[in-house]
Amino acid sequence: MIRKATLEDLSFLKSFVSKDYPRNYFIALGLERGYSTFKDIYIGEEAVLFHRASGNLQFINYGSDDGGFKELIKSLEFNRLIGAKSMCDVLGLKVDYYGAIISKLDRKDYEHEMNDASIISLSDLYAIENLYKKVFSGYPKANYMKDKLMSQRGTGYMIKKDGILSVAQSDFNILIVGVATDPEYQRMGYAKECMMELMNEMFKKETSVYLQYDDLGAGKLYRSLGFEKVDQVVHYMR
Repeated sequence: MIRKATLEDLSFLKSFVSKDYPRNYFIALGLERGYSTFKDIYIGEEAVLFHRASGNLQFINYGSDDGGFKELIKSLEFNRLIGAKSMCDVLGLKVDYYGAIISKLDRKDYEHEMNDASIISLSDLYAIENLYKKVFSGYPKANYMKDKLMSQRGTGYMIKKDGILSVAQSDFNILIVGVATDPEYQRMGYAKECMMELMNEMFKKETSVYLQYDDLGAGKLYRSLGFEKVDQVVHYMR
């Protein structure tokens, strides 16, 4: 049986999403703001459908079939359905395009190399935001990064010389996010150094770490570090 979520379900939903942060990352980010990101949320036995205020659907499915959501989705007005291929193919929707690749690195396959990367602090966040402005069209703001650091949901490492040249951060303690290098200093190994120190810290608690990417150049770096594709985000047509 599928039902609409209520305010009392927020704790359950966060726990449900946390079972697979690598595939559910952007849903998890939405739930950090409560229900304001979502128009409706539908809960089934082993799956949950999120109808975002933007008009898109996101689907989490831990079951072996569609759990009755295929018929529900037919009745909804939406733009696209977005989710991990391994979770969403059971819905039988037509693929619009393939998005970010989800990759994994196990601790046993990681070899640490000492370098000059240092941990970020609260005083660095506005400079990091300015670096992100140079690299990304959409980027996390300093206050958002502050909340993440203060709640110990993630950390980050940087190369800092005459300003911050490169940075890599973690989120939900298992995902690598926000890897960026100032365009003037790219292809000098700085992003790799940041990631090496970040992963060294993450592997103190986690047996595997993950990331998502859709930039082919970045993909070469991640593969050189040992990351392997485990899934892919897919955008499905209505």
